[in-house]
Amino acid sequence: MNTKAKSICSLLLLAAAALFMAGKARAGLTHYTDRTAFLAALGASAQFDTYDSLQAGNVGTDLTRLAGTTAYSVSSDSGLYGLLDGGNGLLSTSTAGAGVNFSGFSNGVFGIGAYFFGTDFNGGLLTGGPGGPVVFAVTVTDGDGALGKVLVPVDAEGFLGFVSDSDDIVAMSVSVLFDGEVYTAINDLIVAQAAVVTTPDAEVPEPGSLGLAAGALALLGLARRRRA
Repeated sequence: MNTKAKSICSLLLLAAAALFMAGKARAGLTHYTDRTAFLAALGASAQFDTYDSLQAGNVGTDLTRLAGTTAYSVSSDSGLYGLLDGGNGLLSTSTAGAGVNFSGFSNGVFGIGAYFFGTDFNGGLLTGGPGGPVVFAVTVTDGDGALGKVLVPVDAEGFLGFVSDSDDIVAMSVSVLFDGEVYTAINDLIVAQAAVVTTPDAEVPEPGSLGLAAGALALLGLARRRRA
């Protein structure tokens, strides 16, 4: 691909990114590109899945994982693939260009985020390719709709997090907006579970208390019969 073709391809990608962002933006979901700021917004509710326990190689098309106490499902139609990068586990895809979907959260979730980056066939991190930079479309859906943001990783990887004004994030999907040998990879998933408010159960009277109450009712009935 010559220089002119590369430039045209890059411009088309950026135009698609702008249209994607404009068409999907919503007030109910706020996005963060800084992990520290995202964690500050979540507070003590943040829970993590680092993927360090993921085995290397093909791991199937669907997985059930835990981020803290929150169970969730992650899937890819082409298959999921575990990578190890210096002891750090990475969740990737078996096929270039394939997307990854997160859903089925066991608890009410109001925040979700992760590091996203592209890799080559051998798992090497990419900052770009023949057509320009590696561009991801990340879409988060809650009970009110969806918010999509395009992410261009800087220095091989980029962070993107979302916080909903409700407690019902139901899905996150990630796909590559780049036609080439780029494999999606994800690291350090973060979810934030909504606080669970419990109502104390009504106290159940002890057997002795029930006996006293029954006796009092019996005496009350006797007194009423005597007055009749």
